[in-house]
Amino acid sequence: LQSKEVLLEDTDVTKAIVDFVTQNYVDKLVLGVASRNAFL
Repeated sequence: LQSKEVLLEDTDVTKAIVDFVTQNYVDKLVLGVASRNAFL
């Protein structure tokens, strides 16, 4: 299993994700968000 963390910056989030997936031949995509109040 290989994984890498990427940060995409674009005004159109959906397009940025789709472009990255198609350009980099991504097989599986895992999305996540920071938990609420991660830094107290």
